[in-house]
Amino acid sequence: MGLRLAVITTTFYPSTKEGNLRKGLARKFFLDMVNKDYEVFVVDGGTDDGRFIDELKSFGVQAFPETQRGLGNSRREALTHALATRPNYILWTEPEKVDLVRSIPFMVETISLREADCLVPSRNTLSKYPLVQQCLETIGNQLHTDYGYWAVGEKPIDAFFGPRLWESTVSGAFQLFGDSEIPKLLAEMRMERAESNYKSEFSDAEKSREIQRAEADLSRTDHMIQMPVCLLVLQRYTVISCPVNYEHSIEQTRFEQTNKSVFNTKMVRQLSALDEQFGFVRWVSENGKIRQLVKRYLFDENIIQ
Repeated sequence: MGLRLAVITTTFYPSTKEGNLRKGLARKFFLDMVNKDYEVFVVDGGTDDGRFIDELKSFGVQAFPETQRGLGNSRREALTHALATRPNYILWTEPEKVDLVRSIPFMVETISLREADCLVPSRNTLSKYPLVQQCLETIGNQLHTDYGYWAVGEKPIDAFFGPRLWESTVSGAFQLFGDSEIPKLLAEMRMERAESNYKSEFSDAEKSREIQRAEADLSRTDHMIQMPVCLLVLQRYTVISCPVNYEHSIEQTRFEQTNKSVFNTKMVRQLSALDEQFGFVRWVSENGKIRQLVKRYLFDENIIQ
């Protein structure tokens, strides 16, 4: 029996020019995936008042309505659906990355032959992206390495590309950061640093508000794919990088350049949030504060399967 791959993703496309553009790219992605006999699992956040799910099902995609708000939560929900079918490997990618489809066989072959736990593909060039995105993603990837997150062989990780391929038995790392303890730990890190800088302590009411703020921030900025790879590196799992010949959608680049004031602000905020998350994973790891969660999510078979 061959290796079974489950492809997971999430969708939500508002009825706007951008939404229609991205939805068109996603349709092509899903049709290409199904035509190549890949099992695809999608959680949708309400596109076309739910009718998009019916369209995806007609393609042969296993599509489900979102039951938890937040980008990270919906992505973990898609992962749960995929794990129920017991695949060998899980691939996460945004469905607008249509050109990635041709690289999937090479990625699966590479992770299998090298017996790796996780593979992060790297782009050969960023030249097809808007200029500001090129700059910010280059800075973001450098921050990622500055925190000490390297692939095997001290190769840098293209952390801002997006796609991740992993062996299903380490899926707990991708579920761990949805645990209710994570916002408490993030708030604790923030308060510890604030108390150190300002030489003051938080009251109980202020601590409660900080936890609520951390929950809200993670709901908006936890992408599910960044912190788990950092954790796997620090836990000494085998994380590898491999180059792929990926061509970014010209239509998407043109639209983002036309609306750069919106997209540039969004990317700067994303970079700031991920910088904090990179530091957070190292902080909880070095302080031993995540030890019990790692034990539960990465070594409990009821979790990973």
